[in-house]
Amino acid sequence: FNNSGAVALSNTIFTHNAGEGLSNGGGAFSSGGTLTIADSLFEDNEAGNNGGGLASGGAVTINKSTFIRNVARGTGGIEHNGGILTLVMSTLAYNRSEAGAGGLFSNASTLTIVNSSVLGNWSGSAAGGMFIASDLIMSNSAITNNRAAGNGGGLYHNAGRVTVTNSTIAENHSGANGGGVFHNHGGFGDDSLDLINVTIAKNRSANGGGLFNNAGVVNLQNTILGRNAAADGGPDCSGSGAITSAGNNLIGNPTACNVVLQPSDLMGDPGLGPFTNNDSPGNAHFPLMPTSRAINAGNKNACPPDDQIGQRRRQCDIGAIEFIHKLRYDFGPDSR
Repeated sequence: FNNSGAVALSNTIFTHNAGEGLSNGGGAFSSGGTLTIADSLFEDNEAGNNGGGLASGGAVTINKSTFIRNVARGTGGIEHNGGILTLVMSTLAYNRSEAGAGGLFSNASTLTIVNSSVLGNWSGSAAGGMFIASDLIMSNSAITNNRAAGNGGGLYHNAGRVTVTNSTIAENHSGANGGGVFHNHGGFGDDSLDLINVTIAKNRSANGGGLFNNAGVVNLQNTILGRNAAADGGPDCSGSGAITSAGNNLIGNPTACNVVLQPSDLMGDPGLGPFTNNDSPGNAHFPLMPTSRAINAGNKNACPPDDQIGQRRRQCDIGAIEFIHKLRYDFGPDSR
């Protein structure tokens, strides 16, 4: 328990801790101050209320650490209220919540996520992976295989300015709307969602399998939105809120999307290879097949210099992953 002090944890394991009643922070609770966590593990902790692994406020930095199989009635993995939260090369996996976000809840904060994974988390309510009501910059990361009974299987964005770049949102499931992403205008200032060189694929829900915009501002550029599924309609995107294309997107089926396509936008199958994950944080992705129409179809001026897994971008492909051409030379058995 950190009461507005300065605490640094390194090479530390928090396991099988539990708080009684309506407790917050099954593994650790940090009320303001500064908390730094490095090379540490929060595993199988339980909170009666929020933050099965960690409940925090203030300035929190998490580096090369894992939060796995933590449970709570509210947020299963990490709950952060107010201040700054930074996750680098870290993983939130298989955390569970009965009535809150499965992996991460962030409110009235500034959040940065780099080279990290949010995977296999579960919510009996909404936001299987993350519930965001704060500013967020996310890059080179993956939100995959999360589940929610309600809206937002992977990412539920309710307020704050969110920018996601070079990231994959895939194989998430929602029992309601937005298998991959559910976007809503929570009525708290700027609520824009910018998706740049993102791949949103193989998510499923009742409506808006890939992306459901209930209200607010969603901007797409150099983004793949394809191979998603919905039980009732809008396999790739739907919702009453408008989606703005900044160009150079590839949308598989835009029929239920509230979007005006630009001349540089493409439709149809994105040409994705098998889902790949070497278990390092932020690695999960779909490579492009050699025949993909996304190759060399992005806007170079908007492209990051490297892709999600650190490959140098050459001509700028649409989506999170750059296709790397591999040349093979065969000069025969006698060549030197």
